[in-house]
This record gives sequence, C-alpha cells and structure tokens, in this order.
Amino acid sequence: MKPVLLYDAESRLARARVSQWRTVTRQAVEYIPYTDSWGTFPESWGRPPQPNDGTLFHFIDGDGNVSFGAAAAVQIYRHSPDQRWRAMAYDRLPPVRRAWDGVYDWMAAHRG
Repeated sequence: MKPVLLYDAESRLARARVSQWRTVTRQAVEYIPYTDSWGTFPESWGRPPQPNDGTLFHFIDGDGNVSFGAAAAVQIYRHSPDQRWRAMAYDRLPPVRRAWDGVYDWMAAHRG
C-alpha cells in the first residue's frame, strides 16, 4: 500500500504545506483531503478525521500504521531521500521535536 497523508483541505496552511510536500516526495505519498476519504476510510485506520477536530494531518504508512499531528508531518520527510535528515533530527534531538510540535500546534490553532 502506498503511504497516504490525509489533510484538512479547509485549512489554507495545510493546503500550502501539502503543495510543498508534493514536490519533496514526488510520487511516493498520496495526498487526500479528509472529506475525500470519508467514503473509503478503512476501519483499520481508526476513526476518520474530521475537519476542525484540531488535527491538520494524518499519515498512514504502507503497513497501515497511523500517526497524526506533528508526527504525521515528520513522516513526509521519511519518504523524501533529500529530506530524511529532518525526520532523523525530530527523532533524535528533543529540542527539535519540541520546536516542531510547537509549530504544528500553532498551525493547528491558526488553521485559517
């Protein structure tokens, strides 16, 4: 299964990030707005995300594992050969993780 990023297409910030990530991951990740996933959302992924539930991104990897929030955003970089260092920094450096989580929380609060 190809990795999937579900995102809140009602959020201008989320749409902007997805636009950037598409160029980074090329064809390695499929990007689907939440509303387009409701009819086909597998039960194994859990509850379908809803717009305005406080989460901009849900990432489902090739094995069906689900991550959300900043951790979902970091998964994008795992699928880009030129950007994997970002995911490694998030995993290995607590100050980087706290900063990314803080930026994500701000984005989710100002989803606009």
